[in-house]
Amino acid sequence: MRIWLLCHQFLPEYYAGTETVTLQTALQLKQNGHDVTVISGHPDLTALNRASIALERYSYKSLPVIRLRSSAADSEIKHDYRSLYRNTPVAETLSRLLDSEPIPDIAHFFNFRHLTPAVVPVFKQRNIPILFTATDFFPTCSLSHLRYYDGQKCDGPRADFGNCLRHHLQIILPQELRPGLEQYSDEDMGNLIWLSGHDLPAEVTTFLHPADAGQDWFKELARGLVEHKTLMVQALADVDKILAPSAIASKVLVRSGIDEEKLETLPFGLDKKGLIRNLNRGQKRKLELLFIGQITKHKGLTILVEALMKLPESANFSLHVYGDLQKDRYYSESILRLTKGDPRIIFMGSFTPDRLHEILAKHDVIVIPSLWSENTPMVLLYSQAAGLPALVSDEEGLCETIQDGKNGLTFKTGDAEELSKCIRRLIEEPDLVPKLADGTVPGFSIEDHAQALERLYKDCARKPAAASP
Repeated sequence: MRIWLLCHQFLPEYYAGTETVTLQTALQLKQNGHDVTVISGHPDLTALNRASIALERYSYKSLPVIRLRSSAADSEIKHDYRSLYRNTPVAETLSRLLDSEPIPDIAHFFNFRHLTPAVVPVFKQRNIPILFTATDFFPTCSLSHLRYYDGQKCDGPRADFGNCLRHHLQIILPQELRPGLEQYSDEDMGNLIWLSGHDLPAEVTTFLHPADAGQDWFKELARGLVEHKTLMVQALADVDKILAPSAIASKVLVRSGIDEEKLETLPFGLDKKGLIRNLNRGQKRKLELLFIGQITKHKGLTILVEALMKLPESANFSLHVYGDLQKDRYYSESILRLTKGDPRIIFMGSFTPDRLHEILAKHDVIVIPSLWSENTPMVLLYSQAAGLPALVSDEEGLCETIQDGKNGLTFKTGDAEELSKCIRRLIEEPDLVPKLADGTVPGFSIEDHAQALERLYKDCARKPAAASP
């Protein structure tokens, strides 16, 4: 089959979980004899002209990749907010690409961000079957995390989108203006969404942007929140099969109103080539902890460092932190200050994906202190396959994999004191790490995952083609 796998961004510049899932799926499908091409968005922070899309071709690990470089869509770019959800130039460029390339038998999306849901009709109009794997919560939550600014859980947008508007304003507004939002309820914010179709009252405009342009960027933001929901509903209605890698992903998708008949649970597949399943953990005098992830607030590294700072100076541990300190410099600087130069906490920087197995082999426990509802992170699945137990926040997406006391320990999300007690247990109970390692689960292989996809691809290809609009 000729298969296009579509992702919001791709390696080598980007290599987080979604990009890794896309890569490993592509490589396995190619090994199985299929003609596979990766189609990727490529956000460019230096390009300000969104109407100009650069089409670039390259090869990664022998895979043909076609990326559509456009200016980065981000909530900080206030005057162009809606392009997060409707990037018409990208859709037009992709349409021309389909007119010049052999038509794929299947289009399989892994993330809509940067490409945006606007590209789905491009395939629908050509009767190309479409699949979508929900690697995060973007179809429901415009910020993908289902968490409020203060860290509290969110069940998704209100009918009037007032809670979404509040969250975005808390991110966008200058620090000194954010406390002023507390005087407005979510219902008030919902009313502002409605008012965005009109000229805003002068006092609201002044509050939102005292300098200038309060009307324009606020209207773009408010309308964009509504449009995100509308476009995602339309896009998912046009998708032939929706794949959820976890129970929480299924629940969120159903709550957002998708057709349950289209939904199927399919765990992420792991490329276990070169992976050594080592259950001989915790045998050293020093407990060696590991953190792998984005150095950003929602990943919870602050909680882990605070937990370690509560341990006595005599506590015999080390923590290796793998992640890009340049991604969010303000947050990274706050983390570095929090460590107080403790030599037991070592920042290793980012690493290439081919080093993952090597890094997992060197540690006793991985810590995932996330502050958001994780959708079964790949690093957790690989850790389990390698025999590496985990300390995780008690979030649904993490607790689907980790059973407290069996293959890891869980602690209350955001509770540094409870996490500190868990780490102390691992230090003081020498038999605990080996016991947890013995309970780790090997996981679903990429070979089994690809076979399941092939079945789904064939089923979708056999369905009668829908009439073009």
